[in-house]
Amino acid sequence: MNKKICKSMMRNKLDYKNVEGYILDTQQISCIENNSMNTLVIAGAGTGKTTTIIGKIKWILAKWKAEKY
Repeated sequence: MNKKICKSMMRNKLDYKNVEGYILDTQQISCIENNSMNTLVIAGAGTGKTTTIIGKIKWILAKWKAEKY
């Protein structure tokens, strides 16, 4: 795994193992940590698109410390 990604995971203390019970790969983590306004996820069936999108939502909520309702 990329050292930059590992450091970011440690710094932000996000549990990437707890996204729908799946461990995310480095490409999914890169997509999640991308700070652009829009994210386009294109992939085949069963490749983890929904998991990646859920991970992105968790990332945004943790990063911006959004309150749970």
